[in-house]
Amino acid sequence: MNRPLIAGLSPSHVEVVLQRVDEAEVDEMWSFVGKKKAPRWLWHAIDHRTGKVLAYVFGRRADEVFVKLKMLLEPFGITRYYTDSWGAYGRHLAPEVLTEMPCSERDTLGDYRTLAGGEGLRDHEGGTGAPSTTYSTSVAKGD
Repeated sequence: MNRPLIAGLSPSHVEVVLQRVDEAEVDEMWSFVGKKKAPRWLWHAIDHRTGKVLAYVFGRRADEVFVKLKMLLEPFGITRYYTDSWGAYGRHLAPEVLTEMPCSERDTLGDYRTLAGGEGLRDHEGGTGAPSTTYSTSVAKGD
């Protein structure tokens, strides 16, 4: 949620649409600001059916950052999460809603296309699908 943008809007110009999302793909990817010793992680969730970005957070590759993302996803009513095998998912999602996707079913190069063939996060970011690491000289630009 872009709080500064929302704070500047007039309520009469805002339309809020809540839509249920049954299945989401959740993943994390890293980049760095200034030096590789301080990686910054983007945790994101996309709608499994449409490929639209649902929510994202920045932080370390740590459980508490995934918990923040999970809280942002609660209004969607997600009943199935597709993830890789990173331990935070298994520690914070009930086994009946968690599906770890084998490498053969997910794009390990970081393209993040959904199994349904929709656009993934890298498509929205203008990525090529090739493995890459981004670099920025400032935290504000990196986020």
